[in-house]
Amino acid sequence: MRHTRTDVEQQVGGLLATARESLDLSLAFLSRMDGTTQHLQVVESSMPLLFKDGKSYDQATSLCQAIWDDKLPAVIPDLRKYPDAMKLPAARMPRLRSYVSVPVVLSDGTRYGTFCAAGFSSDKALSQRDQALLRVLAQAAATLLELKALVGAAGHLDRLGGYVAMNVSPATLLTDGVAGLLTRLPLSRVLLELSEHDQVEDYYLLHAALEPLRAAGTRLAIDDVGADFSSLRHIVLTRPDVIKLDRSIVTGLGADPVLSTLVHALVGFGRGFGAAVVAEGVETEQDATALAALGVDMGQGWYFGRPVDVDTLLAGELSVPVPRSPQPISAAPG
Repeated sequence: MRHTRTDVEQQVGGLLATARESLDLSLAFLSRMDGTTQHLQVVESSMPLLFKDGKSYDQATSLCQAIWDDKLPAVIPDLRKYPDAMKLPAARMPRLRSYVSVPVVLSDGTRYGTFCAAGFSSDKALSQRDQALLRVLAQAAATLLELKALVGAAGHLDRLGGYVAMNVSPATLLTDGVAGLLTRLPLSRVLLELSEHDQVEDYYLLHAALEPLRAAGTRLAIDDVGADFSSLRHIVLTRPDVIKLDRSIVTGLGADPVLSTLVHALVGFGRGFGAAVVAEGVETEQDATALAALGVDMGQGWYFGRPVDVDTLLAGELSVPVPRSPQPISAAPG
């Protein structure tokens, strides 16, 4: 059965067509890498019968994985000059000879997959400038994927009580697509989790976008606090309602006095301007109890439960353990 592209896939297809035409190569594709399999989600090719949406390959033996692992350069004008590349299946069938690949990174820092272009003959003109073009197009594709995820999250508002948390980068928040989506939602039931992986170039524009949303009841959270300095800068300049402690300073906290001291300071920092404090990556009772003693309000992590689909949540099949503490933290929706 022929695959019918969604609106997002059609837009990604347009970006891939731009890449293929600009680089004068035979093939361009967006792939999702799930750890074991490389899924070609959207493909633009001069040979559509051979390369099409939905094909999958072993991730471990893919050119993209070799590039991720720094075993091959991101720009390869001629695969024949790289013995390691010539050992991979793509060099034999479909006999690729030129290749350029960049990662597709979401706003939370997660590597979603790759944005690639390839040719069946060597291409001496392939250069770092072509890689830069792919990076721009890959970022545009990541924004489209994030918008799709936000639309999916928004769809749960009609089925669930409470609120829905939406991870969004500052750059994505400023797009027309996200602005249009948010105007259609009950904003008092939306928590925007602002990631810090993309640098904010203009806080004035960010404030302008957030002000009407927060006036309508939207709450703001800063994600990954404690991971690096930029998240603290976000806090100072945005005054969020929630700060979420990064798992790197939460895991093992129950047995680490240095981490405990840092979290205690961040809790006091949040209390100073009325922000709730949520700990991410809570996996043991020891950590949950220590976090409660430090005044952390809520926690997320496998100690409270694994991720589940909405149907399981609605069925009420979840059980949440309670740490032995006079003031236990409660599980925070993800």
